[in-house]
Amino acid sequence: MPGWKTWAALEEVTATNMNSYVRDQVIAIYTNDAARTAAGGGTPSRGSQSFLTDTFEHQVYYGATTGWRKPWALPWGVLGVYSGSTNLTYTTTGDTAFTIASVPDVLNRRYRFTVSGQLVNTSASQNQATFTLKRGASVIYTMPGPTLAASVTMNHTYTGTFTVSATASSTYTFSIGYLFANGIRFDGTASPNLLMIEDIGPATATPPAS
Repeated sequence: MPGWKTWAALEEVTATNMNSYVRDQVIAIYTNDAARTAAGGGTPSRGSQSFLTDTFEHQVYYGATTGWRKPWALPWGVLGVYSGSTNLTYTTTGDTAFTIASVPDVLNRRYRFTVSGQLVNTSASQNQATFTLKRGASVIYTMPGPTLAASVTMNHTYTGTFTVSATASSTYTFSIGYLFANGIRFDGTASPNLLMIEDIGPATATPPAS
């Protein structure tokens, strides 16, 4: 029973009134998600709001498909970060990768990835990197890197965006390949390499219907 109600003097406030006009239309405060679930007493009404004191998040319940999320029309910020000194290298025995686990994929959101580091060509000839971003086992983005002369080092940042097409909790991996010859890598020795996944806003005006 969404909407606004004005009570008259001495009018009875029923349990239905409390559940519809009061309980479902206030911003309830919980210590964490588990406490909210325990106090929920069943499925929340779509549009219910809460504030979690452990994460300082204001969340809205959008239905069974989307669940509790931050306000839909806003960007939700950083979802996962890898930062480390591991060299990202393609080899004949397999390639290493930057990995971010347990990223919450929400249907119809726009995500941006950013990868940054020191790109090094250790081969004796001109070389070009190729980059691949995967969600689980699925390739969602492939891109060419810059062409480097032999034994050249450069700082490089690459960014791209994509729309989430499924609801899940996914592992993202970013790997490197080469176009001309083996021997190109993101070198984390001098400075840490970075991979970041961000939510930059909705891809649709409204969240998925439940």
